[in-house]
Amino acid sequence: MFVDCLKKCRVPNYKTPFENLTVISYIGAVLVVYIGGLSGAKKVFRELLGHVLGAPQSFFDIQPRGRILDRLSNDVYKLDSVLPDLIRVFSSQAFRVLLVCFRICSFVLEL
Repeated sequence: MFVDCLKKCRVPNYKTPFENLTVISYIGAVLVVYIGGLSGAKKVFRELLGHVLGAPQSFFDIQPRGRILDRLSNDVYKLDSVLPDLIRVFSSQAFRVLLVCFRICSFVLEL
């Protein structure tokens, strides 16, 4: 039954090289976000938490707990949501540029 379903389904056939480049650049961007974004977020969060926990007692006497918690949660949100999206956009464009350069070089070498 599963094999019959696969036979009926049609996989899109990418006929132009730029559509192939788009797929490859998207896959590369996802890998960069997964590997780089998560490890970067972990490192920054550890340093952030270390600095807050290593602050002197007078810091906690002056600052309300709600303000500290709000700032930490806002920073964690930016690390988890905004930063990976920016890395994904940048790496996607970088992969596209590299792949277009590779395609141009392969075309020139064919001549």
